[in-house]
Amino acid sequence: MEVEVVTERGDRAYQASGVLEPYLFQPNGAQCDGENYRVDVQATSDGQLVALPLGGPATDSQGRISLVIFTDRGVCTISDGYSSYARVGGALDDGAGGPPLGWNVPVQRGWAAIEGDMLTFEDDAGHQEVFQRVASEDLPRLCP
Repeated sequence: MEVEVVTERGDRAYQASGVLEPYLFQPNGAQCDGENYRVDVQATSDGQLVALPLGGPATDSQGRISLVIFTDRGVCTISDGYSSYARVGGALDDGAGGPPLGWNVPVQRGWAAIEGDMLTFEDDAGHQEVFQRVASEDLPRLCP
């Protein structure tokens, strides 16, 4: 298996290869088409590829999970797949409802550390935002 990660600008950020035993993923029952096979892998800091348990989140060496923030309407909410979080201090935007300068559209990839009801999102661009867990019905429906 060959893995290559390319940035939004087209720069190669990571490249590795390895041999992994695949897990059988059958979301639609015991069908045997190619869409039902998946291998989840994580790259370690020393460049090795490690198979993840099926459906498990990718983590970095600090134990943070890999997440994306949808930014097309500003930076206001995030989900870890289990809970929903709203940005502390309200939505962060460019004044016209889009993301601030320096944020990618439609998503910004990064890492999240969760402590109690707080989630801290950080990315390679230097952004660091804090979010608080909220009930799904209390999430802002639309950012500005």
